[in-house]
Amino acid sequence: MQGISRVCLLHQQLMHSLRYPRFIDKDHKSTFDVMKCLKFRLNPPTFYDLANKIMTQWDAFLMQNEYAAHHPVFDMSNKVFFKQLDENSYRLFKEMMQLIDCTVIDIQTTQYKPRMLVCALMYLIVGKELKIYLTKQIVSEFPGSSLYLLD
Repeated sequence: MQGISRVCLLHQQLMHSLRYPRFIDKDHKSTFDVMKCLKFRLNPPTFYDLANKIMTQWDAFLMQNEYAAHHPVFDMSNKVFFKQLDENSYRLFKEMMQLIDCTVIDIQTTQYKPRMLVCALMYLIVGKELKIYLTKQIVSEFPGSSLYLLD
């Protein structure tokens, strides 16, 4: 959440600077110069950027949040991390990126918001890791019955 509000504030400051150029502070002058040079043609975040950010936030939630620390689903032996320095986290990170690769290929995914697709894939991975869902269930039942989750 903090990253989102920082971006919004930066955007507001830059828009303010367009209207009132004499109020540009020195910290944002170089950013503003780059954006002006590029004529504000910047790339939006990709699926991979969103996935990386959401996985980092998930790991921070599991490590720092009191609710996650005492929830019966998440005991210390089976917490599902994506960005830690161990084999299991790397395997889940790789699986997430491979699922994003497969998802992006399908033309029908353009009708959904990228953030919702990333969250839905992460939801399925966490559910599979915690043995809430079976792989067979994810492959056979969810495509036909759970599209409402992505709207």
